[in-house]
Amino acid sequence: GLYVVMRSAWLSFTIDEAMSYNYVVGLWGEEVNIANNHFLNTQLMKLSQSVFGSSAFALRLPNVLSFFLYAWSVSQIVRYAKTNWLYFTGAVLLLALPFPLEFFALARGYGLSMAFSAFAIAQIMKAFSKNGEVHLVYASLGAGLAVLSNNAVLNVSIVMWTMILAGFVVKWKKGFTSRVMVSFGVSLIIALSCLFR
Repeated sequence: GLYVVMRSAWLSFTIDEAMSYNYVVGLWGEEVNIANNHFLNTQLMKLSQSVFGSSAFALRLPNVLSFFLYAWSVSQIVRYAKTNWLYFTGAVLLLALPFPLEFFALARGYGLSMAFSAFAIAQIMKAFSKNGEVHLVYASLGAGLAVLSNNAVLNVSIVMWTMILAGFVVKWKKGFTSRVMVSFGVSLIIALSCLFR
């Protein structure tokens, strides 16, 4: 976390971040709907700018904060490791490699999408181990926010939504309850609203 904060504070603004900034300050409107427009990142940059100003660190703050969601999600995922060796190897690979950490130090959608994807994966694992449909709803929300952060994550989110659907099918085989149906409905609404934004 300290590395991400320091990197975000000291790194010069990149050309891709400058393109995102064009959306923030209104030089480009939503009609310029190119893959470079990471929608949720742009909205969070606008919010951060309105509160903290236009410094590089302020514009990067949403991604910096998303690292802590990512780290928490990774800690939830590696808990399922069967041995200490797998636990520490997984933690190091997911938390200490400089290349993925760079994404959390930039004002782009990549860090946000990684954080929300990791959150969704952790929630899917919880749902299958604890049998709680609320975790499937959280997983659907994470997968949806990942797509809104970076459209390139769509394929990954579709796989996660397929796993979420499988989780609901398993629950339906045990019997239809209103709680499971409501959870499924909320998950479906989240998925569809993120897909067809």
